[in-house]
Amino acid sequence: MEHPRISACTLSFLTRDPCLPGAARDALLARHGLHLDAVSLDARSGAPADIPLAAFVGVVEDLATVSNVPLIGWRTGERFALADLGALGLALSLAPTLGDALRCLERAFCTLQTGTHTRLIVEDGEACFSYAILDHRIWPRRQDAELTLGLIAALIQRVRAPEPPPLAVGFEHGAGSDTPALAARLRHDIAHGEDTNRISFPARLLDAPLPDPADAGFAAVSRALEQLARDRRRAQTLRTRVKQAVLEDMGQGPVDQTRIAQTLGMSRRTLRRRLEASGDRFRQLVEECRQSRAQAYLTRTDWPLSEIALRLGYSDQTAFSRAFSRWHGKPPHTVRAGARDARA
Repeated sequence: MEHPRISACTLSFLTRDPCLPGAARDALLARHGLHLDAVSLDARSGAPADIPLAAFVGVVEDLATVSNVPLIGWRTGERFALADLGALGLALSLAPTLGDALRCLERAFCTLQTGTHTRLIVEDGEACFSYAILDHRIWPRRQDAELTLGLIAALIQRVRAPEPPPLAVGFEHGAGSDTPALAARLRHDIAHGEDTNRISFPARLLDAPLPDPADAGFAAVSRALEQLARDRRRAQTLRTRVKQAVLEDMGQGPVDQTRIAQTLGMSRRTLRRRLEASGDRFRQLVEECRQSRAQAYLTRTDWPLSEIALRLGYSDQTAFSRAFSRWHGKPPHTVRAGARDARA
């Protein structure tokens, strides 16, 4: 799968951070192969320049250490200037309702950042927006997850409601020293060790108006964004598109080639033929996805092997263990034990 990328303008917040003097900021960027000129140019011109997502995640993770500011990721997200999100930020600022904003964010997030899964689900009176980077090589990513959910929380809290809505939050990373402070800030317990990052709130708020909406402007910008999103997806290799669809689908039961083909807008036969033409096989791509995700689950979670097997789409733990041993030459429990020893 292609290495995911993100618009360089998303780092513009560093130019306004009073806790990060110029020399420290430049050193922070340099440690991750970046420099301020590229970020500033992109913010001013709106050019489509981008940077590796791994570098962005590394910067915000590193920022938590050098700034020594509690809840730096979440607080940065809450204060994030929508203008630093380019055209997507413009659409969010023009959205008539919270639902319009979040549906636009879900559909057009790939215009800002690739290799990422976003989804808005409404069920039983509750709305849930989830976010996860699909590339499991990018880790740790605590601050990126907290920044993103902090930005979404700020959007939710902009609605014209009589009082701040209750927000339930869950993260894929484990609890940390700042967890109690964030729970107190949200007035809600925080879940950790989940398979995605999510924020939930009452579904009735989706119809709540946002300040200063501009219906006509939003419609035009959101249409342009959706076309750009389609163009971005088509520009990816078929291999990348298939693996991303598989990773997004994983956990919903056995991975089904027909369902993946439909997600990509083609028939099962067409998908098979196009993969063969590029020298790929669907089963092999599924195995690559399972292999990378299995490694992440084993080393970053305490889930039992039976649960990991189901999340990867295997019929049972035995089938998963057999496949894992074939990949790595050792059973999954040995890899997990080694990871725990390394952390001790």
